[in-house]
Amino acid sequence: MFLQEHWLRALLGDEPWRHPAQYFPARGSLGYYDAHFLQALVYIPLRLLGIERYLALQLQQLILTAIGFAGFWLLSRGLLRTPVPIALIGSLLFTFASSLHASTSQPQLFSIYFVPWLCLALTHGWRISTESVKRAACWWLAAGFGYALLFFTSFYIAWFVAITVAVVGFLLVLSRPAGALAVLRENGRRLWPMTLAWIVGWSIGIIPFLRTYVPVLAEGRTRSLADAMASIARKADVVNTGAGNVLWGKVLGAIPGYPVERLLQPDVYRTVTPLVLLTVLLGTICVLLDRQRRTYSTELRALPVLGATVFVLLLLPMRVFGFTVWPWIWQWIPGANAIRFAWRLQIVNAAVAAVAVTILLAWLYRRESGRPRLNAVLALVIGGVLVFEQVSRDDWAEIDRHQEIALLASIPKPPPQCHAFVMVDDVGLVRVPNSFALLAGQHVRLPAVNGLESTLYPDPRVEVIPRKTLLRSAGRWLERFGWPRGVCVLDLPRRTWDVDALSGPEALAPIIEMGMRQRLVSGADTDLLASGWSKPEDWGTWSEGPRAVLRFRVPADVQEPLTVCLEAGAFVYGTHRRQETIVSVRQREVARWGFDSHERRPESIVLSGDLFLPERLVELTFTNLTPASPKSAGLNDDPRILGLSLGWLSIADRGAPCGR
Repeated sequence: MFLQEHWLRALLGDEPWRHPAQYFPARGSLGYYDAHFLQALVYIPLRLLGIERYLALQLQQLILTAIGFAGFWLLSRGLLRTPVPIALIGSLLFTFASSLHASTSQPQLFSIYFVPWLCLALTHGWRISTESVKRAACWWLAAGFGYALLFFTSFYIAWFVAITVAVVGFLLVLSRPAGALAVLRENGRRLWPMTLAWIVGWSIGIIPFLRTYVPVLAEGRTRSLADAMASIARKADVVNTGAGNVLWGKVLGAIPGYPVERLLQPDVYRTVTPLVLLTVLLGTICVLLDRQRRTYSTELRALPVLGATVFVLLLLPMRVFGFTVWPWIWQWIPGANAIRFAWRLQIVNAAVAAVAVTILLAWLYRRESGRPRLNAVLALVIGGVLVFEQVSRDDWAEIDRHQEIALLASIPKPPPQCHAFVMVDDVGLVRVPNSFALLAGQHVRLPAVNGLESTLYPDPRVEVIPRKTLLRSAGRWLERFGWPRGVCVLDLPRRTWDVDALSGPEALAPIIEMGMRQRLVSGADTDLLASGWSKPEDWGTWSEGPRAVLRFRVPADVQEPLTVCLEAGAFVYGTHRRQETIVSVRQREVARWGFDSHERRPESIVLSGDLFLPERLVELTFTNLTPASPKSAGLNDDPRILGLSLGWLSIADRGAPCGR
């Protein structure tokens, strides 16, 4: 909804199109998500008609469903030449596939509904190419342009479509290499101009995508292989329709040893449903075994290739007997390293299966041998069962439209000194605070620091993030940009604005009392770990990378100079035998430590008045000259670049000993 509203505001000239009002003060954050562009073309007219945003989003989904249904219907009736009842069944299988039901909370994936229209443009162009290559080339140019915009709408769907086309093409050539060459020879004169037109259309349409995502890729925002492998499917997921599936949910849950927990994970239960798979399998086998298949229509002769495609796409993102090909795909195929949930490939696979089932049922419906009327009834019964198999009882309703509209209206006007804001909700007033904050920002017309990207906030989709945790994460984000002024805090449960909570680094730095020993361990208050530190452990914490910063405040009544005491060690293991660390305050070196052992020892730093920042703020910067990873030192597979280790910190009078 936030992104759809952004496109509306961009159209009206209120916002730059590549810069939604989020992650303040970052620019180009449209590239942090799918852009939802084609879907916005449906949403924007609804909003311009005066329909409020929540209702407009629901209507958009209904209209997209109609678009998908109509596209597959026309494809079935025109290209596949199927009877009306079978076209209806195929369109329902495509539009309401179980894998799409599992995608309800990721509406960008419903851009699969545009794919039949791209196919219609290509097939229509091919049909009229014998009459006019120029007109055919125009249709192919439009198809290429539309496919490029599909990337700008949902990269997953566009990329999965490319993989699917590659698999189908490979299997076609493999099954009939001579036929493929013959097609090229016979149609080369009209095919090459049309292909060139498609490439031109795609090249023009891909420009917004490149302008949006290339800068983000330059920031290093790609998915790791570990991310992708975490979503690889198991053998049990071949039939995983989710716990809510009317036909299979309870049956799967009752199977001894079946991993029931996976029935509750939407990114896992996206499979092509079992009876659809069985139908495709049996139909493919029957066509292959039939000696009369040369008399079949072109569509029916293509069924084995479509059936094989369904099972190839099923196996690509799956681990079978401990083996998966996805690491090779991730490494060698362009764009694969942007895919985190590889099993979503089944959304496109379900569309391929719907085409295969439509062809098979149309053949059975028309079959004259045996009992024609019985064949037609059997085709309709099978189709009805397959459609029923897609039905699920899962309830995705998580937002009360009237409550959220009232909540937005209750947010008071921000103070004039606020130029951006962070929203906190420490009681769970809204479903996902970081996403609601974006709508709140559009409502009060201020950019939000909040966002829904895990590189900025820890666990951004949880329902309750403590105020302190959120502000600490926001402060670290703002620090990257020199801590811009005018960032306020909106306390949503209390409907109040705080203009000082994020006024600068001193606002978040903890006060260390004289004689107080602050342990830097997991579960402790570690707000003084400003940047460059790994997650605290039971003994303390490691610095990660060449530079780390501690930040804290000293009480106003503490006399100067004073001593800062730290329990410090370093990563010195295996082949990595020495570590040197420079300690600086306000860019002035105040200590240099050398470590020949990983054992921690007390170290001290003397601070005087000229080393303090305003508000009695102290920033200790540790520069590790030779950090190394445990992996490079031959200790284990930990890739973190480690330097200093700290156990605790305290302050004392100058000259006081820093004991253990």
